[in-house]
Amino acid sequence: MHYAEKVLIPLHPPLLTAAPYGWLWSLAKKILQQFLLGVTGRSCEEAHDKASPLHLCCQWGLTSVVQTLIEHDAAINIKNEELKTPLHVAIENQNPSIISLLLCHPNIDLTLRDKRGLTPFATALTCRNIKAAQAILVKLPTAAEQADDHDAYRQTALHVAAAAGHEAAVSALLQNGSNFNATDSNGDNALHIAAREGHLSVARVLLTESSLDAETVNIKGQNPLHVLSRYSRENSSAMCELFLECMPNYPLNQPDLHGNTALLLAYMKGNGNLCRILVKAGACLGAMNKDGVTIFNYQVATKQLLYSIFTSWWIIIESIVLIS
Repeated sequence: MHYAEKVLIPLHPPLLTAAPYGWLWSLAKKILQQFLLGVTGRSCEEAHDKASPLHLCCQWGLTSVVQTLIEHDAAINIKNEELKTPLHVAIENQNPSIISLLLCHPNIDLTLRDKRGLTPFATALTCRNIKAAQAILVKLPTAAEQADDHDAYRQTALHVAAAAGHEAAVSALLQNGSNFNATDSNGDNALHIAAREGHLSVARVLLTESSLDAETVNIKGQNPLHVLSRYSRENSSAMCELFLECMPNYPLNQPDLHGNTALLLAYMKGNGNLCRILVKAGACLGAMNKDGVTIFNYQVATKQLLYSIFTSWWIIIESIVLIS
């Protein structure tokens, strides 16, 4: 029996019984062979993606081997080809026991960023691993202060949490003083992101727990309502109603750089429910963009949506006349 096997069996006996001659056993044996040759993560023969033995063990959930590598001074902050540390990998693979082992290391660096510019804390938010994010905050309370640091796309942790649809993380970031008006390289704030992804609960947190400027326009001249209409997710109508509830005087008829209003964008997407809500709220029916397009001349397969909008508009007019 190879010496690596003698060491591996007591460390992780299920590997031997589960796949004694399979690829999993071969992978585990290779990791231990590297380690026994003096590999500590600093001088190993790394895989093609520069993954160290510690990276591989974190990826495959080999908790006992991770513990042994750490006890033998494996480089805890080594980076792979994507600049991810073993902690990044453990968080992505949702392995709480390995995450705890890594966080207990006195030399763990929680400020290191991967190629996307994400710290372990931001990675936890991206993966919706709230337990890992909370554990990092316990280890390094100032991790919340990193929330306003920008990645390669100028996104903050708040952007990341909004994109992931994690309202609890968004709320925690706001409570810790995150800059709610921060914009990324596209000029989008967190509400733009929530509208684009259709995360209603995140939008509610942003609008009720912060003083975010909901009228901010991005590099396309679009406010969050434009973005909501442009992407027209299934719950776009509910999100529009939330906007109107929180901001009764929201600028419904503001055009973007191409002259499109929220109503025109919603009509182009064929989102009848959203169109009716916007018309009921007072959106202008005759708005024309810079190409001369309106809801009346935009080419659609059927005019049923236009008739539906007119019906809603006419009901509103009749109601006003009756009231007066």
